[in-house]
Amino acid sequence: MNDYITINNISILPMMNKDFHQWIFHAGMLFGSMEKWWGTAGMRKYPHEGVDFCMFKDINGQIHNIDSQFQIAAHNSGKVYRIIDDFIGKTIFIGHEIYNNNLQLFTVYGHTDRLMFKEGFEIIEGEIIGGVAESMKIDIKTHLHITMAWLPENIPIEHLNWQTLNDPYTAQLIDPLKPKFPVIPS
Repeated sequence: MNDYITINNISILPMMNKDFHQWIFHAGMLFGSMEKWWGTAGMRKYPHEGVDFCMFKDINGQIHNIDSQFQIAAHNSGKVYRIIDDFIGKTIFIGHEIYNNNLQLFTVYGHTDRLMFKEGFEIIEGEIIGGVAESMKIDIKTHLHITMAWLPENIPIEHLNWQTLNDPYTAQLIDPLKPKFPVIPS
């Protein structure tokens, strides 16, 4: 797993560190991958529903892992619909005022901590929504997971969970690194 992919200027996750140059990904961290990038690797049961942000290269070429001090800036304005526990920290479901054929666009931030907002709060693009939860699991590095999905406009809040995101009949997943979709204001 020494091969990695570098990507510059990702607007989905602005980097606050002035020395930041580019994000680094193993193939298993990317959307749709069937590979695991943690532990002893192997294959996933289902394609990866998002992107895992874990490592970056600075302007001097040094590689760094994000840590629990990493702050998450919202990439788009929206409303915090739900916050649930995940296996490392909290998962935040943010609904945006972007609709398409009775579907609403959501961004889901997984493995978060030190949240600045509660359910029902409105957030503004660029605002800090929290930090990354430190992984206490030996075989999983601290990382931030981001999923983007079209979900039914009137989905019950209690259905905003990982099971729903992995249901292809309910969720239409979007690659967060290539969010090409029609934007139709409500």
